[in-house]
Amino acid sequence: MRKTFFALLFLIPVVTSAAGFARESLFLSKSPVVEGETVMVHVVLSNDTTEVFRGDMRLRVKENNIGVVSVTLAAGEARALSVSWTPEAGTHTVVAELRTSGGDVVEKEQATFVVKETPKTLVAGTSTTSAPVEPSTEIQQAIANISPQVAAGAEPLFTTLDSWRQTGADFLDTQIAGAKEHLPTGGILGAETAQEAKNNPLGSVVTVFQTLYFYILTLLRYLIASAILFYPLLVVLFIWGLWKLYQRMSRPRFR
Repeated sequence: MRKTFFALLFLIPVVTSAAGFARESLFLSKSPVVEGETVMVHVVLSNDTTEVFRGDMRLRVKENNIGVVSVTLAAGEARALSVSWTPEAGTHTVVAELRTSGGDVVEKEQATFVVKETPKTLVAGTSTTSAPVEPSTEIQQAIANISPQVAAGAEPLFTTLDSWRQTGADFLDTQIAGAKEHLPTGGILGAETAQEAKNNPLGSVVTVFQTLYFYILTLLRYLIASAILFYPLLVVLFIWGLWKLYQRMSRPRFR
């Protein structure tokens, strides 16, 4: 009888274990984060019990709520949940609390993130007059909903690509500002430009090329700034490159 009693004591934690957080499950959709940017706070939950878990997950910084999400986890299910957050500059400790439907806290998880101030050069430069570069948060969230592990592994790649996109957008902003100075008044080939073409044909040709150059730069800037356009196009180009490589390797001289 005594042996049975002690055996039951060891089994109690296994039977009563509830849903909880996966290891290192609290992370942001991008890094680094600049104040004013909206990022996604991702949390990975798992239910190791044999019963359905129902409750909610609360994300907060100190006592300020970031968001509350309802949670329903089937037995053995794992899921990634995401909440949008627009932080201020500084160091923030984000706390995630998993609670039952009765309000009892099952488990807590926390992580500290540093949010940078807006660079002075961006405030005073020409990039503020253009559309901001969209972060890849929505794409990463879609991947996280399918596979949290893949999303966590791909997060550094998205962070690097987002950084390159911002650098490219800043460079294009400079080029666009320089090209705009050489455009006719209003930047449109109108009646005034047509009149100048009669008096200076060579100058009109240069003006046409400058105008086309301006609009090409503007189009490239738009493609880079839009995450929804940039990343699918990048995937298409990557697949096309693999296909061309396959065709090249399939030629007789490679056999």
